[in-house]
Amino acid sequence: MKKNQSSATLTSVTPEVEDALKSLNSIVVVDTIISVVKVNGQNVKEVVIHDGGSFVNVDGLKWAQFDSKGNELFIFSQLFRDEWSVYLKDEHERSDGSKMVLQVDLHSKKVFWCNRDGIVNYNEGTVVIAYINSVSIGTQQLKPIRSL
Repeated sequence: MKKNQSSATLTSVTPEVEDALKSLNSIVVVDTIISVVKVNGQNVKEVVIHDGGSFVNVDGLKWAQFDSKGNELFIFSQLFRDEWSVYLKDEHERSDGSKMVLQVDLHSKKVFWCNRDGIVNYNEGTVVIAYINSVSIGTQQLKPIRSL
């Protein structure tokens, strides 16, 4: 599976610029109401980590980890969310029968190894596996309301 590359471009123009562009048939004007939504553990859909890879909520409770080139590395099931974090369980068993559990912590901007209950044991060696660069609640396609 490859990560979908989608983005929306939001451009604001003054009435003067709009008038200057009216002669072009390909211009589309988009009315957009911008609302600021704080990304948190309850609404996050994508987390980009320090190496350029990401954790993406691909469908419902299904998450995937991608490398920096968009190649899928692991599939996770979402266990639960809280105010600051999403807890993910690897869908594939390890050789010892265990499954990897991660806490994607937006507050500390780190991804932690956890025990099977989603609890980080700070006394057991290195528990941070990634540092978070950015987060998002996903992109929204803008729909044109009129053509010039």
